[in-house]
Amino acid sequence: MSLDRCCEILSWSPVSELDPHRMSMLRITLMIGAKTGLLARSREPERSAALEALSRELRTRQLGGAAPKT
Repeated sequence: MSLDRCCEILSWSPVSELDPHRMSMLRITLMIGAKTGLLARSREPERSAALEALSRELRTRQLGGAAPKT
């Protein structure tokens, strides 16, 4: 499903007047969005740790292989 299609589905209104097929599509789109948001939030600590490790490695390379000062 493309992002344009998701935007189209989310623009359907009013929700109370949707036929069962469109209501199902809306529900699925919202569930996928919610799960994506939760997954991105749960990986935040991993992302922070990876960025910190990359930052340390880049500082080490800039100092010519010497250990970075803390």
